[in-house]
Amino acid sequence: MQLQKNSFLNYLNLGILCLLLSFGCQSDTKVKSPLEKQYFEDYEAPKYKWGFLNTKGDIVIDPIYDDVRDAKQDLIAANLEGKWGYINHKGKTVIPFIYQQALDFSESRSFVQDFENQWYLINTTGDSITTLQYSEFKSFKNNHCVVGQADKWGLINQQGDEIVPIIYNKLTQTSYGYLIAQRGEKYGIIDTLNNILLAFNYDKIYTSESEILRLKSNKKYTFYSLSDNSKSKTNFDKAYNFYNDLALVSNNGKSWLINKSYKKVEDLGSLNVSPIGQGFYKYKSNNRYGIINPKGVKITNPEFELVNQYKADRLVFSKNDLFGYLDDKGKTIFPAVFPLAWDFSGTLARVIGPRGVAFINRDGKLIFESPYFEIRDYYNGIARYQSFR
Repeated sequence: MQLQKNSFLNYLNLGILCLLLSFGCQSDTKVKSPLEKQYFEDYEAPKYKWGFLNTKGDIVIDPIYDDVRDAKQDLIAANLEGKWGYINHKGKTVIPFIYQQALDFSESRSFVQDFENQWYLINTTGDSITTLQYSEFKSFKNNHCVVGQADKWGLINQQGDEIVPIIYNKLTQTSYGYLIAQRGEKYGIIDTLNNILLAFNYDKIYTSESEILRLKSNKKYTFYSLSDNSKSKTNFDKAYNFYNDLALVSNNGKSWLINKSYKKVEDLGSLNVSPIGQGFYKYKSNNRYGIINPKGVKITNPEFELVNQYKADRLVFSKNDLFGYLDDKGKTIFPAVFPLAWDFSGTLARVIGPRGVAFINRDGKLIFESPYFEIRDYYNGIARYQSFR
């Protein structure tokens, strides 16, 4: 009998100890700094949550998040109950939900901010590489990232070291490793060691996916090659970026295409022409638009009220205030029947159909209709959506 009494007392004491420890742990986890308390006093969680769908419209990550970003990288920034962290494409938490802000990863690096307003550079396991004194961040490119503070911009490397000082009004990385910089009112080009490659003499320098950049000075345009530091000799009234080997230019109301030697290859005459992506152009006649292909050949008549940019070799157009799609030959793959349509993202495009949001493929076939009103574009096979039901 005494043995049973002692055992009961031991279990009782152990239970009380566990209960006290539990209360102690809960108390610790609920401790918030004054700034965090203030943040959550003002925080309002959305009524409808975010998750992810696959390309068949099936739910692959349940809608439990206050917010999520597109699945452009292996890790997705997500907000759970007011705090940001990162999940993978299966919805598994990889970096815990402890941050006030979390940006998208790029080149295995991202930026997060704690509830003391301190920013950190982290890697894909969530380890902090360094603290940062900046407040604005762009994406990593070629192992470098443009950062900003108090409306000035500079450059850091993947360790967070500042390699270009925070002195520029604007700073933009190119795909070729050089940077377009604005100092005062003028633009120039620098390298990642802050050496000046092109003097700050220009009113504007435009970014491009080509090694040839557009320069603007005194309302005229010229071209500058990053590969051999050469400039075109002709000044143009208008000039647009190179796509592959051609660029659209105009002077005195006449337009033509030039090659990378800046020689004319196709005369477009007095057409009112402008680029619409992937080397295609739109021209305007009688307040309607037609399409010109990358070789300078008209592939449609001027019959569209509006045209978007070519993406994935597909183009959104409108007729009679409804939207449809063209292919890269100018052929209609979906007639203008949608009250709203978006550009293609990969192999699918969003449209508003009779029953709400739907998705079509590149051949114009309806893939699925969704009961969810808010669905964004697909990246890596999944799209974020907000559940209203």
